[in-house]
Amino acid sequence: MFGMLLVLMSVVGGYSLEGGDPAALVRPEELLMIGGAGAGMAIAFNRPEHLAALLRALRASFRRSEPTKRSYLATLITLLSVFEFARRAGPSRVEADLDAPDGGAVLERCKASLAVAGTPEFVCDSIRMAALGRVAPRDLEDMLECDLDVGRQARERPAESARSLADALPGFGIAAAVLGVVITMGSMDRPPAEIGAKVGAAMMGTFLGILLSYGFASPVAERMAGVADRESQYFEVIRAGVAGFARGMPSAIAVEFARREIPPDLRPSFQSVEEAWRAELATAAAIRAGPMKKV
Repeated sequence: MFGMLLVLMSVVGGYSLEGGDPAALVRPEELLMIGGAGAGMAIAFNRPEHLAALLRALRASFRRSEPTKRSYLATLITLLSVFEFARRAGPSRVEADLDAPDGGAVLERCKASLAVAGTPEFVCDSIRMAALGRVAPRDLEDMLECDLDVGRQARERPAESARSLADALPGFGIAAAVLGVVITMGSMDRPPAEIGAKVGAAMMGTFLGILLSYGFASPVAERMAGVADRESQYFEVIRAGVAGFARGMPSAIAVEFARREIPPDLRPSFQSVEEAWRAELATAAAIRAGPMKKV
């Protein structure tokens, strides 16, 4: 958001320093043609569900909601907890927990700790397949990869739509400018000063189209692509852990596979994961011991 304000302030400020009137940059009729054509284009090549996804991605691009080092640490501890539960409980209890009508312990824990939408369901479905042992580990990995590929395409689609819109805005600006020139050509009998003002107003369409494209729409599209990429990376971290669990690795080793999948700038240290897990176990032990102390 600050970058867009800086773009606007720089353009308006430079125009004013050169002696221009900032009010001349506000052209409602030009904005109507460019913005309306852009909105129509987005509606024309997107299905309703894709438009809804585009709006959700637009809102998400202005929120600082991407995974952080702290949220990745919470994710690793959640995976470790779920893996330990699945190994100790056995297939029948795991399936009963996942099938609970009000959401079992696994789903509740995942919803409380996992930072990206869709990951609780991804973990629960994957744990079900791994714990029940009905799918070979290699086949489960292929299934997870297929799931991630489909999800990645869905997350990247809004950014692609936004890029197409950004590419089209300069063309819509040129179209608005051409219409302004057409109107000006019908006023050639007017004084030169009035004709010059009309030509300047017509050229404003080209300016606004370029400004909206490169100053606003393109940065938003890249921001949306960045959010989608970070969410896809988050799913990859979970996939690495689940795949290790499905191959029969100890829970701590499977979680270490997941930790190594985290980007270096967001990756919690091995020691911090161990300390967080000890704290988790201590808290769980204190909760279990609480009622005994009262007796």
